[in-house]
Amino acid sequence: MNRAFCVGLAMTLCMAGGGVLDQAVEARTSVADSIPNLSVSRLGSDSTAGHFPLIDSLGRKDSIQTSVPVRPAFKIGHVRTMELANRLPQMDSVIRVLQDYGRELAGNLKAMTLEYNKKYAEFQAGEASWSELVKENKERELEELWKRLQDFERQSKADYAKRSEALIKPLTEKVKSAIDSVAAEGGFAYILDASNGMLFLGPAAVDVTSLVEVKLGLPVLPLPAKSVSDEKKTYLKTQK
Repeated sequence: MNRAFCVGLAMTLCMAGGGVLDQAVEARTSVADSIPNLSVSRLGSDSTAGHFPLIDSLGRKDSIQTSVPVRPAFKIGHVRTMELANRLPQMDSVIRVLQDYGRELAGNLKAMTLEYNKKYAEFQAGEASWSELVKENKERELEELWKRLQDFERQSKADYAKRSEALIKPLTEKVKSAIDSVAAEGGFAYILDASNGMLFLGPAAVDVTSLVEVKLGLPVLPLPAKSVSDEKKTYLKTQK
């Protein structure tokens, strides 16, 4: 069998095979056309529209709710925490401790200031008669004393603030605990601290000072008439 015959035979088989393949494709297409709505694609794609109707738990089609539920309005309150902390009986002892410590620091600072002023006056009086060596030594003494004075003043302020925070923190935590209880019992979403004033407090914001006073065991001070709500009056009656 020569090469030309082999090539011709191969071409003949390919052409015959192509006709058979075309017939198979046509037959497959006709079968697919006779079976509608069997297209398969990923869920959620556009091609699934019409093939997979939405069915709810009762078997009803296309009834899934898409509306967003309405959220209830937030309940907001406000209170002056520092005002309540200052009224706690324990605050009196805290103030006395801080006053005593402040006087101790101020006394030391005053003594160091007097010492510096005395040294400086001596320097001014004698610098004209001192030798250059003695004058330089006196200047270094003044500089060192001035540095000690500044360091002590800075450290005193920092230490006083630290001790003040340590003594007042238990009182502020006690007030916060009372506020947390009022918030939980009254269903408040937020209770704002109005110690430093608020930019705006609308009529819907509830002054919970009276409620927190009850939790802390403090005398309930009268609020302005417009701030006393029926809700607070009812709550106070239930606490008696």
